[in-house]
This record gives sequence, structure tokens and C-alpha cells, in this order.
Amino acid sequence: MHTVMLWLTHEGLWGIFFGVLGEAFLLPLPAETLATFGSIEASKGFYPLWLLLIVLFSATYIGSITAYWIGRGIGKVAMLRVYKKLRIKDEHIALAEKQLVKYSVPLLLAYRFLVGIRGLIPYVAGANRIPFAIFALTSAIGAALWVVVFAVFGRLLESLVSMLSEYQIHTLILIVFVALVSGYAGYRIGKRAGLSSSDHRP
Repeated sequence: MHTVMLWLTHEGLWGIFFGVLGEAFLLPLPAETLATFGSIEASKGFYPLWLLLIVLFSATYIGSITAYWIGRGIGKVAMLRVYKKLRIKDEHIALAEKQLVKYSVPLLLAYRFLVGIRGLIPYVAGANRIPFAIFALTSAIGAALWVVVFAVFGRLLESLVSMLSEYQIHTLILIVFVALVSGYAGYRIGKRAGLSSSDHRP
């Protein structure tokens, strides 16, 4: 997996595209990590942020639509056999189906943020014949939200790293140490003061 990640990140936007797309086909690829990495690289000027957003959206949306039609084409019974061959846990499948039936529209909007079952949702939606128009619309909105969240997260992470690099590490460690010692001392003093006041009560 480490070798695959190195290859994907080395290939730039193409690697990010195929890595995010691959997760839709139930490959164990960390799409969020790739999205965050891409955002950091964009902040360094390796490629425009708008182009990264298009790549991320295209990959995750195309993947979800493809997975939906695979699930719809194969059918529910056949999909269960596929899940078993892929060694996907029964509880994950049951949870995905239960949540889809109970919260179809909200789940289709937010499933990309649900670790463990998100890869199954498009297949389950297709196998259970959720109307394509509803799936396509909600998946597009959800894809846009996912892309924006992790693109922003990457920019914030890069800003944090840049901020830390401007200060000496030993100074930051000293500040944290003093804050911890001060907090502990205040806690002990407050505790002793509470015990003393209780001892003087009649």
C-alpha cells in the first residue's frame, strides 16, 4: 500500500484521479489522504487549485455513477455474492442497506464521509434500484461537499505547517510545557483550597 501511495502521489493529478476513482471500485485507497495531499501541493503552486477541484470531483462522481450502474446491473443477490468474495463484513453490508432505506436522501448526500460503508453505498443504491435521477443529483452535491471540505483541510494543514516552521520548535515545546505545569499547579492549589474549606465547616 505504501508503494502504491508513493506512485499515486508521484504521478500528480493523474495519480490523484485514479486513486480517488479506485476507491469507488472498493480498492483500499485513502481518497481523503490523496485529496489533502493534492490540496497541499496546489498551495505550493504545483498546479492550480481549481484544476485539482475538477479532478477530485470528476473522479469521485464518475466512480459513484459507475458503481451505481454496476450494482443495478448485477442485482442485489449477485452483489451479495460479490461482497462475500471481497470479504466485506456482513455487518457493514447490513448497516449500509439499513441506513439507505431509512435515510436515503441525507445518506446519499453524506455517504462519502462515512468510513467503512461509503464504498458500498453506490452499489447498494443501484442494487436496490434507487431512482437514478435522485442518486445522480444527491451524489453530485455530496461530491462537491466532499471535495471542498478536504481541499480546505489541506490548505489549513499547509498553513499550520508553515506557521510552525516560522518558530523554533524548542520555543513551542517550552510554551506547551509551561502551560501544562501551570495548569497542573492551578489544579492542585484549587483542590487543596477546596479540602481546606471543607475541613473548617462545622
